[in-house]
Parts: sequence; structure tokens; C-alpha cells
Amino acid sequence: YVLLFSSLAFLVSARDQTVGVRGTLMCGSEPLANAEVKLWELDTWPDPDDLLATVYTDSQGRFQIQGHESEVTQINPVVKIYHRCNNK
Repeated sequence: YVLLFSSLAFLVSARDQTVGVRGTLMCGSEPLANAEVKLWELDTWPDPDDLLATVYTDSQGRFQIQGHESEVTQINPVVKIYHRCNNK
């Protein structure tokens, strides 16, 4: 049984995968400065989601974020934006 398990572990190997996003956030017609942008890789239970990177938009609302993850299957990246647009 040990030999079989070792062979299976060798056949199933993770590979590094990279993802990136670039954009500009606006609040109406104004750039959204200092908004937090997080890049997540969503997993299924019991493996928790992975935070790949966090950045903040510049004074013109621009951001660029990238991250990488080692997974056996294709990664499922998600960008989440935390802001206070029109929130007095």
C-alpha cells in the first residue's frame, strides 16, 4: 500500500499558475482613490480560499494586481473591491 500511495502522489502534482488584473476604478465621474483591491483564489471545502495579493488604487483610481498559486486543478481567481464610493 505504501508503494501505491507514493506512486499516486508522484503522478498528481501541483503546477504554478499566475493571474493578473489591471484597471481603473471610478466613483461616478471621479477616480476612486485609495480603494482596497484584493485578489483571491477560491477553493472548495475543506481547502480555504487563498488571498493572493492586496493593493490600493492610486490618486487616479488605477490599480494593478497579480498573484500566483500552486494548484493541481485550474485556479478560480476573484477580484474583490472594498470602497467608500458615495458612502458619507
